[in-house]
Amino acid sequence: MARQPRALLFVALSVVLIAAGVFLGKRGSAPPQPPRPIMSRQAPPHSHLSPLRPALTASAHRFLLTFLRYEIGERSHAVSRALRATAAPEFAAELLRAPPRLPHHPGPATLGPLAFATVSSDPPLVSVSAVAHRPTGPEQLSFVFELRRGRWLASAAGE
Repeated sequence: MARQPRALLFVALSVVLIAAGVFLGKRGSAPPQPPRPIMSRQAPPHSHLSPLRPALTASAHRFLLTFLRYEIGERSHAVSRALRATAAPEFAAELLRAPPRLPHHPGPATLGPLAFATVSSDPPLVSVSAVAHRPTGPEQLSFVFELRRGRWLASAAGE
């Protein structure tokens, strides 16, 4: 009989301690915060990348317009030269070595506004994306640009 009161006392104390833990745990906790984005859509106004934005915009615009021509099968010397001028050497070589094979010629495209997302500030990496408007429909383009020796160059396909 002496064991039963001890067991009841143990159970009662356990319940009280668990209830106190739950109550105090909820009381001191903050509401859950939404996850922070890994990449921001805009560089902070005082970012060290802000002064480089015009050069990035010009390089990205030239690369994307060249890529649109390359993607539909144009293999002219001018397209090859422009790809080599606006892409990192290894990325340009990869593109020229294995051109995309589109199932059909989607026609000429116009390029929508560029969107920038800082990937890293050290080394400077920025994701640049835009929508290509073709007669067959819109196509999302995204590439990573990196700063090399003072020049922004496309270095990889984006997501």
